[in-house]
Amino acid sequence: NKYIFLSYAKPRNDNKKGTTGLTRARLVGDRLVDAKEIFEAKAWNEAPGHFGARIAFDGQGHLFMSVGDRMAGLFPRRPDGAMDPNLEGHPAQNLGSHQGKILRLNDDGTVPNDNPFVGRAGALPEIWSLGQRNPQALAYDPATGTLWENEHGPQGGDELNVIEKGKNYGWPVIGYGANYTLGTEIHAARNKEGMEQPKAFFVPSIGISGLMLYTGDQFPNWKGNLFVGGMSGNYRQLVRFAVNGQVVTNREPLLVREYRIRDVRQGPDGFVYLAIDNQFPGQPSNIIRLEPNK
Repeated sequence: NKYIFLSYAKPRNDNKKGTTGLTRARLVGDRLVDAKEIFEAKAWNEAPGHFGARIAFDGQGHLFMSVGDRMAGLFPRRPDGAMDPNLEGHPAQNLGSHQGKILRLNDDGTVPNDNPFVGRAGALPEIWSLGQRNPQALAYDPATGTLWENEHGPQGGDELNVIEKGKNYGWPVIGYGANYTLGTEIHAARNKEGMEQPKAFFVPSIGISGLMLYTGDQFPNWKGNLFVGGMSGNYRQLVRFAVNGQVVTNREPLLVREYRIRDVRQGPDGFVYLAIDNQFPGQPSNIIRLEPNK
């Protein structure tokens, strides 16, 4: 429909705080016109990361957008070893904040009437799911209506999730990560009633990034598979997930330690394209095309 959507880390005028924003513009020829910010997340703080800002469309006039937890502080174990109960008071668990959420909007920025928390006192109506940490990608499967998401865990616990209406994905109450450097426990448990488990997770973290559902013809044996990238040190790779419905049945690491992959996409030609994140500041980064070895 010639609309272009841009999501971004948005500063205040004093540049001391930031949040996630969303702008829509029309593509006319080779120009963008009528640009208008249609959404601003209630996720302001002074942290420099975890903005989320990933978008997926459902083909029915709605868009999903991620907002990270904005690096909100965690509550460690008490000296007696017990978990501080304030874990459930983290902004990612608070329906009055957009931090750590997947949102669902109409494509003009308004709120769909059938969102799960519309009309609930104290809840922001844009929220579709909660308990996310630092979402790196969203991918919508129109054939099944499945919304896939992946997110960074802390020093372990990168996750691949199926995002469903009104569900709680647990951050930081449950998970598979640990405190950076120290390696000490963060979570109250690995699982908890009322909180969702990932479809796959990584310990240690691969620095998960990008997410593609392959539907092309160039790699017929990969049709219906999911692909994610990895950016972290010795765990750089492209990971292929075989799935049956919403169940991961196998995973295969490809291109191990070859590239630091920021994103993975299917081109209109059916080939697989990787956006490479160069680790040397100021140096050009490449787009890599994968072709079958015929």
